[in-house]
Amino acid sequence: MPRLQRKGFDKPDEIRRFPSGSVEVINLDEIAVSRFVFQPGWTWSKDVGPIAGTKTCQHRHVGYTISGRLAVQMEDGTTLVIQPGDGYEIPPGHLAHVDYTLYTVFFGLDILCLSYLVLRSRFVPRVFAVLLAADGLAYLIYGFTDILAPSLSAGLTPWIQLPAPLAEGGLSLWLLAFGVNLAWWTKRAADRDADSVGVERVPAGAVPSGNPAEITFDDGAMKHPYL
Repeated sequence: MPRLQRKGFDKPDEIRRFPSGSVEVINLDEIAVSRFVFQPGWTWSKDVGPIAGTKTCQHRHVGYTISGRLAVQMEDGTTLVIQPGDGYEIPPGHLAHVDYTLYTVFFGLDILCLSYLVLRSRFVPRVFAVLLAADGLAYLIYGFTDILAPSLSAGLTPWIQLPAPLAEGGLSLWLLAFGVNLAWWTKRAADRDADSVGVERVPAGAVPSGNPAEITFDDGAMKHPYL
């Protein structure tokens, strides 16, 4: 029989922990009230499915979102993104995962900054700067689309993933192959420094062309001693 009562989540009746999340439960006679906390990267299929032993969650949820975004997909393919301040009902037969679209936006900005650094670098082929710029823009386009028009973002997913293996994967492989060769990097930097000021590079022991006592820079305005 319903009665006037209250309980606080500071002392829950039960705490259920699972990878990347937890559930605190308080029991009000025949009614259970739960507080869910999911960390970035949490998905029902990976973190709860193996415990539940079912392909989808078979419970009905009615609640209110305090913070974060939860993406839900029903067995028939229907999707919904629950945002802060939303009241919601989720029928049985669903999958869910923490939506971290805002992180995607910041990660896209980070990739664009990396692209600029690679462009200014004397050590990394500039093709990676172009690939990283495309990669960063792809993350930004997806992130803003998912925030402003979630129904359109699903169609972008296959295309948005194309630049990542080329840019991020390619740069990682290049660094693994050449990044530890300190002598090669040092010589490459010296060669590019020489090119930037127009210095003639000559083999060790050889005499540069023209006056052996001086080298003329490209600007022709000043002659610098050859040391």
